[in-house]
Amino acid sequence: MADYHVYSTLTCDQTYPVWAENTEAGGPNVMDAAVTIKGGANVARKAYDGVATPQGMRTDISQAQHDVLLQNDAFKKHEAAGYIVVVQSKEKIAKVVADMVAKDASAPYVADDYKKGGRANVETAKLGLKIDAPKVGNPDDAEEE
Repeated sequence: MADYHVYSTLTCDQTYPVWAENTEAGGPNVMDAAVTIKGGANVARKAYDGVATPQGMRTDISQAQHDVLLQNDAFKKHEAAGYIVVVQSKEKIAKVVADMVAKDASAPYVADDYKKGGRANVETAKLGLKIDAPKVGNPDDAEEE
């Protein structure tokens, strides 16, 4: 049974290592331990009834793994930024992630990102580009020109 439950709205899996100093002069540090937290939020995936896009993911961890995470600066930054929450009680993912930052910068664009002032328009405007929203629907239903 897991001691902690880590909820994440990060797009990709994240591995948080802890490094031990190498005792040999000039040698590289050695990874002492690492914990991987599941990503996959806002990424479409095949589901039993079509396509599902989870809002967040849960990774169950032990006390020892929790101790490793608390030693990693990147983990602490992700937690402080609202992309990760650690709790001891197992909750429904949708309930926990509702109060978290919805997605990170690497999340795929969705239709709302193309609306005026949306993420896609703001980012592409910085580059001097204009991108129209992708067409939604079945290509077979398109009118012939």
